[in-house]
Amino acid sequence: MEKNIRLFNSSYRRGALLLHGLASSSFEMSSLANFLFKNKWNVNAPLILDLYNHEKTNFLNLRWQEALKNATEELSFFKEMPVFIIGTSFGGIIAVLLAIDNPSIKGIVVANPPFDFKNIFLKLVLKLQLPIKGFKTKPPKEHRDEYFPYFPFKGLKEIQKASKEAAKNFQKIYQPILVFYSIKDRSISFKGIEKFLNNINSEIKIIEKLSDAPHSVFSPYYKNNFLIFEKVLSFLNRSINL
Repeated sequence: MEKNIRLFNSSYRRGALLLHGLASSSFEMSSLANFLFKNKWNVNAPLILDLYNHEKTNFLNLRWQEALKNATEELSFFKEMPVFIIGTSFGGIIAVLLAIDNPSIKGIVVANPPFDFKNIFLKLVLKLQLPIKGFKTKPPKEHRDEYFPYFPFKGLKEIQKASKEAAKNFQKIYQPILVFYSIKDRSISFKGIEKFLNNINSEIKIIEKLSDAPHSVFSPYYKNNFLIFEKVLSFLNRSINL
């Protein structure tokens, strides 16, 4: 499993911290990391949560706070330069929590943050606390070890807890923000994202609704990810001097 992707050039005086989803690894952000570095951005894409490690104890110690702690520690990689946070899915919620705790963060990019679910089965599982192990995922065969083979129910509960914690302080978000939402995403509800955008205090709020994108819009396997990367880069370059 990819542990960390760190790309640094001392002449690039700006940085981006990239946060992966719950059942993946830094590999999920690898294509975006390389793209940004080629465009003169220092990049840190750390492994913020290792489900393979937590599986050994049946996820008893799995907590969203671990991901936030690990992401916070990785900010030191950028020293004194301005930093943007880019997160996908669960990593998007951690990006928001990180920005709440660190007002010096220059801006935020999130993709399909699970502030709310539209999948009825997922809602029932959470509401009734059904005794299930988790949900199978379909990682690409070439990089199967970079993704966890199933999405643990405990992880779903931690996402819900992290989302509720973030919602308590949405009003503390003042940074420019770019949000991607995949219309065909079968799990994430836009209502949660809409509530988020309506409650933050950012003057610049950009929402990009994507008609053909998967849940993981930054994935190396999404054929049109380069279009997403260009939008991210444009947002970063426009926001860096605000």
